[in-house]
Amino acid sequence: MARPVSKYTGDAPQRLVKHMEEGFSFESFAGVMGCSRACIYKWIDKYPEFKEAREIGSVKSQLMWEKAGIDGLYQGGKDNPFNATVWVFNMKNRFGWRDKQEMTGKDGESLKIVLSKEQEDLIMGDE
Repeated sequence: MARPVSKYTGDAPQRLVKHMEEGFSFESFAGVMGCSRACIYKWIDKYPEFKEAREIGSVKSQLMWEKAGIDGLYQGGKDNPFNATVWVFNMKNRFGWRDKQEMTGKDGESLKIVLSKEQEDLIMGDE
């Protein structure tokens, strides 16, 4: 059985960056190139310029989505509804945003921060 021919082209890195800066995922670029996800992951290992393009594309994609969130905050309304829930869900799943951060010490154990009553009052306010 013949080995499949790679569909990698010299302009793939530039096309990937353009694709991702429009907000699309790295994985969906496989559809653009007409190959599998596994194929484009292999290209990362085989072509250093493609790996760099993925890193650049990733931050450009995040920039596009953050701008969309900011625009939604200022331009949302009855005529241009902005669904903050959908936007936050997207950011959490695509860019690792979290509601809380877990901190660990050098030994990998979770850290526990103990506050005095006065510190708690400062943080929580006098209720």
